[in-house]
Amino acid sequence: MATTFGISNTEIYRQPGLTIGINDKSQISGAGEYVISKNQVNTILAKVYPGAYATTIDSEIPLWATNLIVESYDVSIDEGGIATIKIQYIAPSGNQYEFPTPESLPKNQPTYRLEGRLSEKSLTEHPKFKALAEDQQTALKKLIAGGVEWAKDINSPYNYGLFFPIVDDFQFPFLITLTGDSIDFARIIAGGISTYVSPTITWTETSEGSSSMTSAQLNKLGKVSVPRGPEPEPAGTRNWMLTGASQEQRGSEIGAIYQTSIEWTLSEDGGWNEFLYD
Repeated sequence: MATTFGISNTEIYRQPGLTIGINDKSQISGAGEYVISKNQVNTILAKVYPGAYATTIDSEIPLWATNLIVESYDVSIDEGGIATIKIQYIAPSGNQYEFPTPESLPKNQPTYRLEGRLSEKSLTEHPKFKALAEDQQTALKKLIAGGVEWAKDINSPYNYGLFFPIVDDFQFPFLITLTGDSIDFARIIAGGISTYVSPTITWTETSEGSSSMTSAQLNKLGKVSVPRGPEPEPAGTRNWMLTGASQEQRGSEIGAIYQTSIEWTLSEDGGWNEFLYD
């Protein structure tokens, strides 16, 4: 059996170059490199798991950074019966989802993303459709559902209108009269089009911290909400709704790192329906 000289089977040897600082999210982070005997790799790795406190591995961690935990690590088996462990540390803090008072603001800084995409919606959601009189909307919805037909008026061959389909020879074809934009919508629907492309604007916050989401916070999904951060100010009568929330956990419950993403969606003119979503 080979004998390893100068390396104890019970010690962890920190190498020069331990770095601790503040990252771009205003979190304490760091990195260290350690040499150990190859014979104790399994024993040491039992301590070096994501979420483990750095002080259990390195006694030289300064007092102001004792909340550093292991984020990730790499192990290499070297010649001479030794192994090298490279560890990345991080110290998230604060509840990144919601904070009730200014004093509880998290130290970490979130990132924000504004995104616009096109999505398909029913013609009934188009602002011009919503501006129609109620009876005109009802008639056009019947046309979309196939309950009436867009056809020539048998009494005025040059005019078109909506007629209930004739199911027997004794049924009188009842005409629904359309006006203004309703006529244009009828022509579009009769041509086989029942949807339109509409822009959807979302505002997303992503951050890391030491607190997970709570059920009370998740209950805000589907509610009208004012986004955090420097979100664009909606014009006119538009407002925002909390439409998405996701969470990833790295490490055990004690010392775990939580990354959350929260998404708000901008309404059309008129805002989200207060009766349904407020």
